[in-house]
Amino acid sequence: MELIITLIQNEIVQTVLKIVVLIFLMIVPLAALLTLMERKWSALIQDRIGPNRANIGKLRIKGVFHIIADGIKSIFKEDFVAKGTNKLLFTLAPYFSFFAALIVFAVIPIAAPLGDFKFQIADVDSGMLFLLAFSSLGVYGAVLAGWSTNNKYGLLGSVRSSAQMISYEVFLGLSLVGLFLVYGSLRISDIVAGQNEYWLNGWIPKWGIFVQPLAFLLFFTAMIAETKRAPFDAPEGESEIIAERHETLADKLYIPAILKGLRLTMGHFFSNLFSPKNIVTISYPEQKRPVSPRWRGRHRLTRRDDGFLKCVACYMCETVCPANCIYIEAAEHPDKSVEKYPRIFDIDELRCIYCGLCVEACPKDAIRMDTGIIGLSFTSRSRFDYTRNMLMDSYSPHENTKYADVPLPANEREALPNSVGKPAVGRISRNKSA
Repeated sequence: MELIITLIQNEIVQTVLKIVVLIFLMIVPLAALLTLMERKWSALIQDRIGPNRANIGKLRIKGVFHIIADGIKSIFKEDFVAKGTNKLLFTLAPYFSFFAALIVFAVIPIAAPLGDFKFQIADVDSGMLFLLAFSSLGVYGAVLAGWSTNNKYGLLGSVRSSAQMISYEVFLGLSLVGLFLVYGSLRISDIVAGQNEYWLNGWIPKWGIFVQPLAFLLFFTAMIAETKRAPFDAPEGESEIIAERHETLADKLYIPAILKGLRLTMGHFFSNLFSPKNIVTISYPEQKRPVSPRWRGRHRLTRRDDGFLKCVACYMCETVCPANCIYIEAAEHPDKSVEKYPRIFDIDELRCIYCGLCVEACPKDAIRMDTGIIGLSFTSRSRFDYTRNMLMDSYSPHENTKYADVPLPANEREALPNSVGKPAVGRISRNKSA
């Protein structure tokens, strides 16, 4: 026990423990959680489904599965290196930027001291200069990545990215000069301690955001630009960065185009601001738009008053179907007074165009499209193949018949296994090829 206490009191051991605990057990997991937070807030701003909808079975865990999926994807992702690239430098380039981003946490106090143990790896006098100096080293990673590709476009992209990073670092550092003068120190721990004081008899805390509001706005803007977030996301942009108006703000056509877009956006905003009935955005799937009564739903087979199917297997619906998605096999009914019945009646809903010709052509009103089931979404094509027993289970909520729940006669139930599980694709071609 004494040996453990002696080791903990050793400065080198404490530094190693701080690196392990603060960097690898706090900062790295924090980066994953901040990524999740960014996705969540982006989803709220853009009114779309966020990471909390990703699930495994019925478990969501507030979107934590996204973090696990990101880690697995990063581990197994292909390490693609183009032909002619300096593979060593191309591989080392991301580590330069990662090292520069990680080492700045050495001078940042994570929490208040716990006894003699400080949650800060190094409390140096020039802490803010150390932070600015090492954070600027990330430029070398961008330049090295572009230069190592031996590609002119890659080099130009890295130069543009580095120019953006350097230019924003200038007023990122200048925005902090006011804080140095207010708190009278470059040591980060002194700046943090100085923010524990209050103004106006304890009403306003002496935080940097209150003592230097203009500098805060500059720092916040520079921080967004330094992390390449919109509207400073040109290095991470895709096809839009090749448009001239996005690169040159002096273009005479750029401002009118922006004003047109703002006019359209603000027109929709103010038209819906005081009239909720005009709001076109819904929160799907909790909210769904009303469906027009003219829309046709999924098919269903109807029955007669005695419980038998109305369908007499006349092949009219199969014949008129322009999508060739209906397949029928007729069989003789044991009762000679009853017409034929469909031993197999399959509809491939994936190929169906919902034209309604099958309903119009049926002489017995045996097939309808009034189930109200509009959207079908499955992960397997075979699930779009609706067999006879599946079509008979699709009752319409508007059908008023006391025989809606009458079970099939025994002789018809015996024929059901012959049509279950047989894909309609490939079978539905008899009358079309004839």
